[in-house]
Amino acid sequence: MRKSLERLSRLHNLKQLDLSTRAFLAQSLDLRLESGLEQLATLIQREELNFSGTVQRMKMVDVEWMIGHWKNLKRLRVVLNMDDITKCEKMLSRLYRKGISNK
Repeated sequence: MRKSLERLSRLHNLKQLDLSTRAFLAQSLDLRLESGLEQLATLIQREELNFSGTVQRMKMVDVEWMIGHWKNLKRLRVVLNMDDITKCEKMLSRLYRKGISNK
């Protein structure tokens, strides 16, 4: 996991990351601070992150980190937390208030 995130962190000019069609890789990436998300802090140009079709177990702290570090982020296409739909809706609401779409 951490090695995958470390490799992605080297793509400094990356604006879009779409792993929705590469399910085998996307399923192995865990977008949480607990799993090394902070390694992607170098991707400040990121505008879109697409992990459609994957299951993530993000928490609000992960969403806040993304908002704080990826100022250019406009779209985040991922199910944020399948375990708790209420938490997922709260995270989506927080993203919307910052101008980040989930569509």
